[in-house]
Amino acid sequence: MQTINDKLLMSVNKMSNTKEIAILLYKNEMKTLLPTTITEH
Repeated sequence: MQTINDKLLMSVNKMSNTKEIAILLYKNEMKTLLPTTITEH
């Protein structure tokens, strides 16, 4: 049971990490996109 629980925890941690990374990437893209759209118009 211990190993199964550890594996589950690992996968959950990976999921949350990828979510955080995706959010960070999204925020960074928005930051880079906003100035370009403002300067273009």
